[in-house]
Amino acid sequence: MKNVSMYEVEDWLPEDMKRLKRAALAGDTDAEFNLGLIYGDLANKMNDDNITNIGARWLARAAKKGHAGAINCFSSAGVNWHNFDY
Repeated sequence: MKNVSMYEVEDWLPEDMKRLKRAALAGDTDAEFNLGLIYGDLANKMNDDNITNIGARWLARAAKKGHAGAINCFSSAGVNWHNFDY
C-alpha cells in the first residue's frame, strides 16, 4: 500500500476507504498509517476531537509497529505515542 498525503483524501471513494479499513484491521501498517492521516484530516476539517482520537489511535497502532511516518507524526506534534491505547 502506498502512503497517501492528507491532501489526497478527497480523491478517495467509499470503496477505497472500506478496503483501506479492512487492510488496517488485518494489521497492514501502511493502511493503519494512511487511515490515521485520513481521520486526522477529516477531524481538522470538522473540528471534531472524537475523530481526532480515532486518527491518533490508528497512527499509534502503526507507530507501535515501527512505522517511521507514524512515529514522525507524533514526534512533529510533540506527542508521546506510547500513551495511546487502541
